[in-house]
Amino acid sequence: MAKKVALLIGVSEYQSGFTPLPASIGDIDAMQRVLKNPEIGGFDEIKILKNPSSQLMSEAIEDLFASRRTDDLVLLFFSGHGGKLANNKLYFATSNTRKNSNNNTEVVISTAVTASFVNQIMSNSASRYQVLILDCCYSGAFTNDLYVKNDGSESIKNQLGGEGRVIITSSAFTEYSYEQEGGDISLFTRYIVEGLEDGVADRDDDGWISVYELYDYAKDQVRKAAPKMSPRIYAVREGFNIKLAKSSTDDPKKIYHQEVEFLVRNGDGQISDTGRDLLNELKNEYLINTEEASAIEEKVLKPYKDLKEKSKRYQSRFRREIQQRYPISNQTREELIRLGKILQLTDEKIALIENQVIEERQQNLLEYEQAFRFAIEQSYPVKHLDSGLIELQQRLQLKDENIRAIEAPIIAFKESRLQEYENKFTQVVKQTSSINRQAKRNLQELKNSLELKDDEASRIEQRVIAKIKQEKNFNRKLKIGQFIIGILLIILIIIGYFFTPTAIILVSDYRKEQSLPDAKMKMSWGEKNLLDTDRNDNKKQAQQAFEKGNYPTALNYFKEAIKNNPIDDPEALIGYNNANAHIQANSDNKLILSIAVSVPIGNNPDIAKQILRGVSLAQKDVNDNGGIRFSKNANESPRFLNVLIADDSNEPKMAVKIAKELVKNKSNFSNVLAIVGHNSSNTSLKAAPIYQDGGLVMITPTSDAREITAFGPPVFHIMPFLERIAEKLANHVSRDSNIEKIAICADLSSRASESHERVFSIAIRDERNRLLSGKPCIISDNFDTDKIIEELEKDKVNTILLLPAVEKINKAIELAKKAHDKGWKLLGSPTMNTNQTLAEGKYFKDMLIPVPWNHKEGNDKSNSFNVTKQDLKVANVTWRTAMAYDTTQAIVKAFEEIINNRKEINRTNLRDRLSRKGFRLGLDNNKDFSQQKFSLKPVTGEVNFRGEREAEVSILQVKEDSENPGKYIFDSIPTEKVQFQAEF
Repeated sequence: MAKKVALLIGVSEYQSGFTPLPASIGDIDAMQRVLKNPEIGGFDEIKILKNPSSQLMSEAIEDLFASRRTDDLVLLFFSGHGGKLANNKLYFATSNTRKNSNNNTEVVISTAVTASFVNQIMSNSASRYQVLILDCCYSGAFTNDLYVKNDGSESIKNQLGGEGRVIITSSAFTEYSYEQEGGDISLFTRYIVEGLEDGVADRDDDGWISVYELYDYAKDQVRKAAPKMSPRIYAVREGFNIKLAKSSTDDPKKIYHQEVEFLVRNGDGQISDTGRDLLNELKNEYLINTEEASAIEEKVLKPYKDLKEKSKRYQSRFRREIQQRYPISNQTREELIRLGKILQLTDEKIALIENQVIEERQQNLLEYEQAFRFAIEQSYPVKHLDSGLIELQQRLQLKDENIRAIEAPIIAFKESRLQEYENKFTQVVKQTSSINRQAKRNLQELKNSLELKDDEASRIEQRVIAKIKQEKNFNRKLKIGQFIIGILLIILIIIGYFFTPTAIILVSDYRKEQSLPDAKMKMSWGEKNLLDTDRNDNKKQAQQAFEKGNYPTALNYFKEAIKNNPIDDPEALIGYNNANAHIQANSDNKLILSIAVSVPIGNNPDIAKQILRGVSLAQKDVNDNGGIRFSKNANESPRFLNVLIADDSNEPKMAVKIAKELVKNKSNFSNVLAIVGHNSSNTSLKAAPIYQDGGLVMITPTSDAREITAFGPPVFHIMPFLERIAEKLANHVSRDSNIEKIAICADLSSRASESHERVFSIAIRDERNRLLSGKPCIISDNFDTDKIIEELEKDKVNTILLLPAVEKINKAIELAKKAHDKGWKLLGSPTMNTNQTLAEGKYFKDMLIPVPWNHKEGNDKSNSFNVTKQDLKVANVTWRTAMAYDTTQAIVKAFEEIINNRKEINRTNLRDRLSRKGFRLGLDNNKDFSQQKFSLKPVTGEVNFRGEREAEVSILQVKEDSENPGKYIFDSIPTEKVQFQAEF
């Protein structure tokens, strides 16, 4: 009597080099269930092997086919890893299969079961009904969610075919077969089992399921879930018609199953309303309860749902990729092609998904653009927080660079219109002392054509009038001074005629001092003292030695000068660093990389020291730790950082002279590759065109005027724009019910000050609909503080916002003292974060100042400066220090990348490297440069030149130092965090 026997092998656990396949055990358990059932498979003998060794598996296969009669039906099922040997022959991996230690791509043959062995055993068997079902895979092309299966590259039919044999494989030779991670059963086996168990594979309803019918059903279902996956069948003679299992012809559940399949066969897995009525009638006719019907429908619809889920996963990944970069890179495209292949999505399906996502993205960009245009029409600058733009950006899932790409041309167009009106108004005012009717009419027509609001035009007019007034006052004083000097010159010449000729020399020297000094006199590598407040014998000796090129002696004296606190005198620390660079480079100029830093020593030594402090600490990190090295060759000579200090005194004309000196091809400073500076926005804006024309990289660490970004490389900007800072302060003070009316005191000759005034005005009105004082409060050289306070008091002002330019901080302090006497509250811009403010601390007590970085808030970021808490008490480490530190680090990072790309370090390559899209200074920079011994980690957040930099705005409050009564400090106060991105 003929028998039906089966061997079910599942291998889920493997040696290293193979991915576990947990579903393989579920596969053989499910197969056993249907084959053992007398109403379905009716197999007489079923043996299961779970995770066998190669020997045990070989013996079991041999036992299966041995001693069989001709009419016996023998079924061998394998679920696990398959692969190719060096001779391109197929093998089946077992629990002890291992890779060759000398070649990790090849296996040790004795630890696997080869297809040739199985073929030999089957060929030796007397059975004429042999069925082999392979759901096999091998290591390669995996994703996080999928295990990739292999079909083999050589015809399985040729290796395992023969008379009376039929072989079903889960995929074609060049395709992938896969299982879902964490699934109980693999995709292919799921539909093999379903076809048998539910009887739905009985295509001709003759009560029997042939091998071909089973294959045909499984193939159809698999391709619904994975369109690119193509199961294959290979048979000889009667192999196709081997009857594998029984099927009921009148089973109500089978009939219901087949009807559901018919209803969704041409759709996307949806049952129409008519189809639903039909199924309800069938349920009633065949007495199928709702639970049973739902289970059948779920089973039929599962491949459609699987396809939707995979399409959704591809869609999600593609959406994330185009959010990062669009158009996508070639590498990303290759990765997406591989992902689509593993997900078994057809090219047509992928194209449809991508087109839908791209169209959605275009719609989102258009929606944001329309919203931003509307917002900018309502008020400018746009207040992102309260105009709903930030919420809209989050809803539309747009990245910051997408937003900037949309906003930049719109803002530039708006700024050009404002500038056009300002130019015209300036021309009119300078031509006549009073504006006549025709001029007013022309200005009104221009304002209308430019679509400017009255308040926008009014602010421009106020700023222009204030600036011209200041220029006239200066020119008047200059003429008076020149007249006095002329009188003195005549007197001294007469005296000199009778007494001494040296008098003429004295007058000549005096007149020279009234003009700007030579830029070279305001620059130092370490040979002269620019900070007169920080002079001592050791420093003097060091500078004299440095000037003579005696760097070891200079190093020792500088070391003594900074011994007590290295960061208190950053000029001396830079001198120390420069001497150290020359010594380590052995005075080889090729190993010395020079940069400059321009600061306002003559105008504000405190701010100058804050900036120098950041540069000196970044320089010290490099030079004290072996310099900048080539990461792939530790023996190559390192490069060291050399810093030139320049004093521009926040004087635009002086900054221009320094810039011209630095960009000269043949000068003592032609080796300078970049400049960190300038400090104020006015100074930076004047000098920027010189650097742009000369091709010298300029990165301003503290300028906050938006106009700086208009220059483009080599002019860069690291400081956040004032919109975010002003909004943060406005949001905070709006919660203070004690503030009744605010007067904004600004220096309208300063771009940054004027912008801050404009942004804060809009923000504070939006917050609580609180009207600001309409009384003018313009900070200038000759303003009358008593008169201003008197007028503001009449307007019931009780709070003043001080927005001075850096060079007019003293004027702001005068006004603050008067306001303090009235008991008014004080607010300030980041400019007021200086020691000058603390020196007059009793007048500024409780003053609030927003800043883009604060070492006391959050994690102790100041540790990145390698300074102690005692150092921080002695030296003023502020946001200017942090910005200058990160600016210098960004330049060092660019040097590092140029070196490691084997390119020449020059001004052009530095500019190109900094402006490169992939450039970034982040928290993980050292991972690719194992030779570096110093850390390149920014303290203000990631820096790049694509506008993606994030940081946090803090609010400082002037408070009395609890440890030193009578002394005052800047202390941070808790606020809601506001994120911002700086543009470059």
